[in-house]
Amino acid sequence: MAKQGITVFISYASNDALYKDALIRVLQRDGPEPTPRVLTDDRLHAGEWSRQLHDYIRQADIGVLLLSDDFIDSGPCKDEMQALMSRSSAITIVPVVVKKCAWKGALPQLDTFEMPLRRVPVTEYQGGPEEAWQRIGEFIALAATLVPEEGNDSPLLELLTDRNAVDLAVRRGVFSPILGPSSHSIRENQEPAFPDLRLRLQWLLGSLDTRLEVSYVQSIVESKIPSVITPGLRALRYLDGNWRKSLVDLQVGLVRAGVEAARLFGCAMAAEAKGFTDLESFAVDIEQPGCDRTPLRTLLMDATRLAAVLETSPGLSPEPRELGLGASGIKQQLARLTWAIFFLDLLREPDASDWRAGFPMEEGVHVVPADKPTLSLSQLEWLGDLVWHTLRFDIPMYPSPDDLAFQLAVCALDLPPPRRKPVGAVALLAREEDRAELIGTWLAGYSGRSQDSSAPRNGFYYALCRALTVKRPDRAAPAVDGAPLSSSKKIELGATVNPLAINTNFDIELERELRRRRCEFCVLLPIYVEFVRSGKPPRRRPDWVLITEAPEKRAPLLLGDSERKPLLSAVRELAVPIIVKLNGSPLHSLEGLGELRTEHASYLRNATVSRLMHRIVLSDYDFLRELVGGGGDSLPAGLRDLLGQEGRTLCFLGYPVTDSNSRLRLYEHVRGEQRPSEVMLVESPADALQQAFLASVRVRFVKLGIDEVAKVIHAACDRMSNLRRSEEAANGPIVKKA
Repeated sequence: MAKQGITVFISYASNDALYKDALIRVLQRDGPEPTPRVLTDDRLHAGEWSRQLHDYIRQADIGVLLLSDDFIDSGPCKDEMQALMSRSSAITIVPVVVKKCAWKGALPQLDTFEMPLRRVPVTEYQGGPEEAWQRIGEFIALAATLVPEEGNDSPLLELLTDRNAVDLAVRRGVFSPILGPSSHSIRENQEPAFPDLRLRLQWLLGSLDTRLEVSYVQSIVESKIPSVITPGLRALRYLDGNWRKSLVDLQVGLVRAGVEAARLFGCAMAAEAKGFTDLESFAVDIEQPGCDRTPLRTLLMDATRLAAVLETSPGLSPEPRELGLGASGIKQQLARLTWAIFFLDLLREPDASDWRAGFPMEEGVHVVPADKPTLSLSQLEWLGDLVWHTLRFDIPMYPSPDDLAFQLAVCALDLPPPRRKPVGAVALLAREEDRAELIGTWLAGYSGRSQDSSAPRNGFYYALCRALTVKRPDRAAPAVDGAPLSSSKKIELGATVNPLAINTNFDIELERELRRRRCEFCVLLPIYVEFVRSGKPPRRRPDWVLITEAPEKRAPLLLGDSERKPLLSAVRELAVPIIVKLNGSPLHSLEGLGELRTEHASYLRNATVSRLMHRIVLSDYDFLRELVGGGGDSLPAGLRDLLGQEGRTLCFLGYPVTDSNSRLRLYEHVRGEQRPSEVMLVESPADALQQAFLASVRVRFVKLGIDEVAKVIHAACDRMSNLRRSEEAANGPIVKKA
C-alpha cells in the first residue's frame, strides 16, 4: 500500500528559484493526493544549515534535482545531490532538466535515473512550459504511488534504483538469474561468430553495385549485431566455384529485390497516405499512379531462379538438414511471395510465362486474387530476414528466437506464408520429435565452435557461476550497506535458499562454466518418457528429469506426479546450484545417464521405460500453458516453492517487458502467497506508466545492461571472497557443517 502524505525535497540553484516556485505550484495543483509536503533549503536557518539539510533529506520520500548550468556550478547543490544519492535505495530521485546544460558530462551518475519529459529541458519542451510542468507533476505523482506505507514490511519497491540492489542480493546469497529470450545476444555469445560473419559479409558487399544496396545490407546486419560492422571492413569479391558462389549470387538478388521493395513500399505509402493500424497486416496498394511495380516483379522472379540454382549446387543436392540453410524452402518461399504479390500480373503478362511454368502456384497454397496488387510490411521485413538468414545460418552463434523461427520455417516441410511469424506459430509446422532433432543438430554445430576452454575470466557466464557458488562467511553476519548479510535465522546453502538459475534459451554456456570450475550442480529439464506395458503399444508422457552433474556421478530422477514434491527434497539434500531449462535443452544428452530413478512416477507402475526424448516448449500456447500450470506437462511440483523461498531475489535478464508473455511470467512468479522477497528487472522500460504497471507486482527496476550486471556480480563476489579469507586468516579455516 502506498504511503499517504509524502514529502518532496527540491534541490535547485538560487538563480533557478522561478523554476522551483513553478514546481511547487504544479505539485499543489497536479501532484499526489493529499498535497505533498515540500522542503527546500531556503527555509533553513544560517548556522545550522548542514544539520537541518540532512534532516530534510532524511525526511524526504522523493528528491527532485532541477538541473541547469547554475546547478552544476553550485557546490551546495552538489552536496545536496550527494546526500540524496546516499539514500537512493530508500527514496526516489527525479532529476529534471530545466535549462539546456551539459549535465551528462558533469553529473554522469544521474544518467541511470529516469527523467520526465524524456530528458528534454523545460525551456525547450515542444508543448510549452505550462504543459512541461504539468507532465513533471504527473511523473512525480506516479512515483509517489510507489512510496511504501510506513511500517509495511512488504517492500513496495521504488521506481528507480542502482547497482546496489544486485550487489546486495549476490552478497546475501539469494541472487537468482532468469535468462530471457534476448539474453542470448551478449557479446560473449556473439564474438566467436564475428570472423565467419564478417567474411561472408565481405563477400556479399564485394558483389554489390550501388551504395544504396550496401546501406540496405548494413542496416539489416546492424539491427541484429551492431558490432559486426567496423569502419575497416573491406568488401571482397568472392570467386569460388562451389555452392557458396551460388549463395552469394542469391544474396545479391535478394538485396536488389529488398531495395526495390523498400522503394516501392515508400512510394505507395506516400501516394496512399494511410495510417498504421496493425503491423502484421499493414499493406499498401502498389498499382497507384507513379508506382512502377515491374522492376520488383522482375527482381523477385530472378531471385527465385537463383534459389533454384542454389538448390541444385554441388554439395547441396540433396541438402543435408544438418546445414540448416533450407535451400529448397527458400526457393519455395520466394515463389510463394512472388505469387502472393503479383498474382494477376503473373497470369496475364507474356514475359512471365516461362517463370510461371517453372514455378507453378502450388496446390493448397492460399493466394487470394485481389483487384489490385499489394505489398505488406511483413513481406518487406521477410526479405530482410532472408538476407540475414543466408548470412548467419551455420556460423557459431546461438540464434535469437526470431532467427530460430525463420530457420524452422524455411527448413520445415509444410511451409507457412512468406511473412514474419513468431517462433511459436512456426513450431506448430513440424512434429515435435522432428523439430527437437533439427534444433538440437543446429545448436550442436553452433555450440561446438562457439566456446572453448579459454572462456573469459570476467565474462557473463562466469559471473553467474560465481553468484551461484560463492562461499559466504558463516561465522558472522556483517552489515552490508546497512543490511545484514544473513538474517538471524541463518541462510545456509541448500537449507533455506537454494542457488537457482532459470534459462529459457537453448544454450548450455552456464553449465559449461560450472563444469570448467569443477562445481557440482543439477539440471532440470522437460522431457517425454516413452514406456511400454506388456501387450500394449508404446505410450509417451511429459515429465521433468533432474540430472545431478558431478565429476564422478550423473544420476537422473524423474519428478513424476508425486504429491511429495520430490524436487524440493532432492535439491535440499544435494545443496548444489540448480539450472532449470524452462523451454527444454536439446544439447543435453539423454543417453548414458545411468539407472533412472522412477519412484515418483506412478504412471510407470508395471511399465518399462524404452527411451527419454527431448521436449521443446516453443509455441505461445505451450509457453502459457506452462505458466498457468495446466495439463500434465505444467511446471514441476516444487519449482514454485523454490522460486518463492523467503529471501530469494529473482533477477530477470533479457526479457522484453513490452511482450505480454513476459508480463504474464512476471505475474506468475510474484502472485499468491508464495512469492520471492524481491523481483528485479534489468534494463527497465523507459515508459514511466509501464514501470508503474509492473511495479504493482513488486518489481524493482535495475537500470543496468546485462554486461554491467556481470561486472557488479564479479565485484560483489570479490568482496565476499576477501571477507572470507580475512576471517580464515583471523580464526582459521571455516569447516562446512555436515
